[in-house]
Amino acid sequence: TILIDPWAPLVRPTNTDGVNPDSSRHVLIEDSYLQTGDDAIAVKSGWDCFGRDLAVASENITIRRVTVRQTRGCNAAAFTIGSEMSGGVQDVTIEDCQVLNAGVAVEIKVGSSRGGFVRRIQVRKLEVLATARGALVVMASYPENNPFCRGKAQ
Repeated sequence: TILIDPWAPLVRPTNTDGVNPDSSRHVLIEDSYLQTGDDAIAVKSGWDCFGRDLAVASENITIRRVTVRQTRGCNAAAFTIGSEMSGGVQDVTIEDCQVLNAGVAVEIKVGSSRGGFVRRIQVRKLEVLATARGALVVMASYPENNPFCRGKAQ
């Protein structure tokens, strides 16, 4: 169980993700309340050249009975795939979760230069109360590149 709670700053802190399983297998995140200033749970698998070099997908990840409330003014996602996913992401299940407030409930962020793949993402029984951008967003051209990969094949 993970409890990141409660704080409501006047100014939204940036890049304060809750949980980021990265290049991980057989992960269970359950029975948790997350209040963040950025993505609450972001499944990742390596950032650009480093993810391609390691080539380990994140897979078999279950997220269940998780409640998300993001801080005021946060435009991020409750549940995210990417954007760092050069090793690939597959077999992710999000079920029996609640989004009290978020920029978007579920977001998949990919970049054409990053490589990787996204396969078999399931979302079941997701209650969404308030979002700024909707229940599902697929951003097919996530713009950030890893500055440490300069000189390496992108």
